[in-house]
This record gives sequence, C-alpha cells and structure tokens, in this order.
Amino acid sequence: MKEHDRISQILKATRAVLRLIVTEKDSLTLLRRSAEILVETPGYSQAAFARYSQAGELVFVALAPERGEAGPEVLETLYLEEMPACLRTAEDEPGVYLVEGDHPGCTACPLREFHAGKRRLSGRLEHAGQIHGAGIIVLSPEADVGEKERSLLAGLLQDIAFSVHSIELTRKDAEQRQREIFQGAPIGIFRTTSKGKILSINPAMAKMLEFDEVEEVMSWYSDLGRRLYTKPARREEFLHKLKDSGSVENFEYQATTRTGRIVWLSMSARVINDLGHGVFTIEGFTTDITERKRAEALFDGFMENSPMIAYMLSADGEYLWGNSKANTAGGKRTIGAA
Repeated sequence: MKEHDRISQILKATRAVLRLIVTEKDSLTLLRRSAEILVETPGYSQAAFARYSQAGELVFVALAPERGEAGPEVLETLYLEEMPACLRTAEDEPGVYLVEGDHPGCTACPLREFHAGKRRLSGRLEHAGQIHGAGIIVLSPEADVGEKERSLLAGLLQDIAFSVHSIELTRKDAEQRQREIFQGAPIGIFRTTSKGKILSINPAMAKMLEFDEVEEVMSWYSDLGRRLYTKPARREEFLHKLKDSGSVENFEYQATTRTGRIVWLSMSARVINDLGHGVFTIEGFTTDITERKRAEALFDGFMENSPMIAYMLSADGEYLWGNSKANTAGGKRTIGAA
C-alpha cells in the first residue's frame, strides 16, 4: 500500500477514535473500543492498551481482536510478574517507537502469544506529566511504518491520554461529591451485607447510635441481628422482605445503642448486588423516629383513657381505630354506619 493511502487509512481510524473520545465516559471502554478501531486499519493485526493506576500499577489490559479484556489468568500474571518489556519501555520513551522482534524479557511475558516475534509500535498514554497507560500495535509483516505515521499515532495516543485524564478527573469529582453527601447527610446512610456485617456508615448513623466515630460502630456491631436489633426476629423479617421484593420502604424496628438505650429507627433499603451463596449487599437510609413513636404512644394512651368515645374514620367512612369506649358503644359496625 502506498504511503498516501496508508496515511489516509490511519487518519480514518484517528477520526473514529476522536468521535469515540467525545462520547465515551468510561476510560476502560474507551481503551477497549480504541483498540478495536485500530485493528481495522490495514497493516495493524492486533492492538492492546494497558491502563495504570495513579500509583503506576497495571489494572487493566484491553486486547483486540481478542474480544476485549485479557482473561483473569493473564492479568494475575501481569500483576505478579515484572511489567512486560514493551510496556516498561513505553514508560521511559516519549512518542511512538518501533519494536523489532522480541526483547530479551519477552520470553516469560504473559502477552507473548499476542506479539511473539512480530514488529510492533508502542507508546505511552501521558498527559500533564502523568502516565495513564500504554498502547501497543502489532504490525502485519507487509506494513511499512514511516515517521509521519508514527507522528500521527503519537498525537492519537496523546488525545486518548487526555480523554482518560479528563474521565478520571470527572470520576474523582463525582466521588468527592458523593463523599460530601455521605459525610454531611442529616440522615443515616449505610451499606451492609445480609450476613450482618457493616461495610460503611456515615457520621449521622454513628451519632444516631451514640458513637463518636464511624470505626467504633463497625467494630461494636459485629453481628447486626444480635447486637443492633432489640428483637433479632425483626432483622430476619427485614431480610425476608428484601429477598422477596429487592427493596423495603419505611421498615421500623427497635435498636440498641452503645449506651444500651432503646431507640426506634425507620429504614428504607435495597439490594445492590448478589455476592452468591445467599449473601447480598444492602444499602439504604435510616431515620430516628423515637420521638414520633413516643408521641404516638402518648396519644394512644390519652385517647384510650379518655372519658369520651374516640374513633377515627377514613375519608370513605371506613372505621380505622377506636378506643375501648367506642368499641363498647358499638364498635366498627355501629360507628361505621353512623
């Protein structure tokens, strides 16, 4: 293929990746799809992108046309062994460089089947002084790579790196906002397992249970059913409702605080994932309704001891409640017919 035609094909792939950059909000999907687009270019037989954590650890490898992410066994090997030579060199060398054949360190590389003995282009994903990952393109035997092509690919890797960087900033901003909401919410927020282990709670929940520190709550209530619930059977009822419908609204129960005080709590929760073997994760919100329950008890007591007949009807005239004198006077049948 003539150089002009080859450059046109690379520009076509570049435009496709740039369109993807504009719309894609997940960095791992961006890298996977970018690899898939690049291998459609004549002369590129395979492509891979590695994603690094902020600490420089390998967290993800996308391969094409290997149908997406590397298998767990490959990633595990990459985690445990030394970084592959082509990725390690990409950290040290700017731009896009050509790797001719194998490095001495390629023999034990878990990606060897991907590129064994083949020429490949490699470059790092860097933006604002931070390396977010690296890219590898395996070349077909007939591919003739010139300086212009390497320059175009270097620019493309920079664009991908900028997008990954932007996505990461957006993700961190969202996480920070969630943390601020979680920490500052006036109601209790929690995440637990169905086995009774606390995964996380916010300060409002800790205060509700008379603790100063969140960590104290998590160690104190090692088993929610036995230690938090005044009546463990209510915990089982709660879990049964969650299993049946996936969510529970305004579930009321009595809880024991750190000082032994009994409080009334109202909880709305949902199942967020199934961990298998009958275990699932729960998240939800809790409010302290102790004062409301106390007021209701006082009202009920007052009405029950009132010398007057007291009862309550619905808007449709249905009998809802009555004190003993109302029931003595005729109860539901008499009052409902009035």
